[in-house]
Amino acid sequence: MVTQIIGLVSVFLVLGLIFTNRSLLTILLVVFVSSIVLFFIRIFLEKMPLLDAFFDSFGFLSNIVLVFLVVHFFKKRSAHDKSL
Repeated sequence: MVTQIIGLVSVFLVLGLIFTNRSLLTILLVVFVSSIVLFFIRIFLEKMPLLDAFFDSFGFLSNIVLVFLVVHFFKKRSAHDKSL
């Protein structure tokens, strides 16, 4: 029940961010954070095995978001290093 509520809240939050023209990075960060929260809830509240909780929480979209955030982080970091 808790996982369904968190899923619905994150969907409505993402839709709200899309309609208010927030940055793509903010939207992707919300998706990834909600996956992390779902992962911990499935481990601690629902007592799922670690691998099952991981695969149920992090889908294909979350993995793409993770790659995007890591690339964005290192791109900003290298741009900051070049300006010094």
